[in-house]
Amino acid sequence: RLNNSYPGGKSGAGIYQRLINLIPRHRILIVPFAGHCGVVRNIRPAEHTIVIDQNPAVCQWWADWSRTKHGRDLEIHNCDGIEWLRYSLGCTEYSAPSGRDAAGRDIGSAGGRSRNSPGSAAPGSDAGPGDGRSSVTGSRGRGGSRRNGRLVMDKVLDAQPSDGVLPQETVAEAFIMADPPYVLSERSGGRIYECELTDEDHQRFLGTATRIDATRYRMMICGYSCELYAALDPWESIDHRVPTRGGLQDERIWMNYPRPVELHDYAYIGDGRRSRERIRRRQKN
Repeated sequence: RLNNSYPGGKSGAGIYQRLINLIPRHRILIVPFAGHCGVVRNIRPAEHTIVIDQNPAVCQWWADWSRTKHGRDLEIHNCDGIEWLRYSLGCTEYSAPSGRDAAGRDIGSAGGRSRNSPGSAAPGSDAGPGDGRSSVTGSRGRGGSRRNGRLVMDKVLDAQPSDGVLPQETVAEAFIMADPPYVLSERSGGRIYECELTDEDHQRFLGTATRIDATRYRMMICGYSCELYAALDPWESIDHRVPTRGGLQDERIWMNYPRPVELHDYAYIGDGRRSRERIRRRQKN
């Protein structure tokens, strides 16, 4: 039996339900800081789901989960989720980060496992030499073909009409659920993740998030409201309380879209457990 527990994994009662009730209809779900994300495990499956994490143990957990009774097909990438977004969503040409991560390790490694450099292809992947794609540690956990995230996202790009404006029904073609590690200086405790983010990493992430084309990619970010995240002030936001190791904390949900009218999953409609039960009873009657 897999251990679903993970710090900040959004698996608590009332947490993933609240987030799912804010997620618009989409075909592709992208999770750049996967952890053991409760949203991925509970939302109605998208046509294609991409989970990304720098920690190889987390990627292995998702590969194992995909083969369980409640699992689903996944594309799994063991790499820097920020760089994956930058390259795959066309924010900038792929460039491997330099320097060291929050644990003091060379940024080119994750948990002691080498990541492919932009100039080399991932073993077993269909990335060509010099194309700069991230390595795929496990793709489609139930044995489907290996596909790189850029190839999947190209389907979205191909759907774009000549005037550059997507038709209304494809606006939420892809949805990005981003739940990065909390800013270290804002936490009540210390480091808890194998792959932490420095303030510079958060700035790199925010620089990427604010450059993503909101008319084509819907994005939700969860984190603590702080000066470092002031770049998201123009976004729609909702504050709520979440359980952490240090007790209940105020967390903010940022969205680069207005509150959706059409949801991807209506299974959790309601402000709480009792409200959801009343709605289900009405639906049965």
